[in-house]
Amino acid sequence: KDIAVKMNELPLNAKGWLQMNDDNMDMDFAIEAPTSEFKSFLSVVPGCYTKDFSQVKTSGKMGLKFGIKGVMDSLRMPATHAELKVDNASFQYPGLPASVSGINVDFKFDNPDGTPDKSIVDLSKFQANLGGEPLDAKLYLSTPISNAYAKGYLKTAVHLEKWLNLMPLEKNTSLKGEILADMNFDGHYSE
Repeated sequence: KDIAVKMNELPLNAKGWLQMNDDNMDMDFAIEAPTSEFKSFLSVVPGCYTKDFSQVKTSGKMGLKFGIKGVMDSLRMPATHAELKVDNASFQYPGLPASVSGINVDFKFDNPDGTPDKSIVDLSKFQANLGGEPLDAKLYLSTPISNAYAKGYLKTAVHLEKWLNLMPLEKNTSLKGEILADMNFDGHYSE
């Protein structure tokens, strides 16, 4: 049956079944976010759901799908598919001077039959502007067990103390330092 649940501000629709057997679990269920507002997704990101979350200014769209089907035991995994898309999102917390903008995410995880080595992670887009400091990354990962292949890049220049202007952190939290990266990679683990 269709079931509607809510995690913080993120409404989810779920359907399917789960059977607990003596030696395994058999399942077939799917979960989707029926809303397309980024703010609802932000509410489930660890550390983002604060007491004044209703005052957070946001924009942008998102989409979320997750499905899992098959038997899980000590030797087998069910087939799994997950997608997350975020399009031109932003957020700014009340009382803080800076915002995070230009958030774009296109993420897929696919495992067609539960064989771990057939898992594919495809983060084809991960971008954000953190108070004026860019973050841009990509990652493609396949055959993680037999001969892991990874291709991608990470480009950023982030001054950690500026995060105090972006996120409501616990009192007396201090951040210092910077993360500078301009890295490209492409290859198999065995090479």
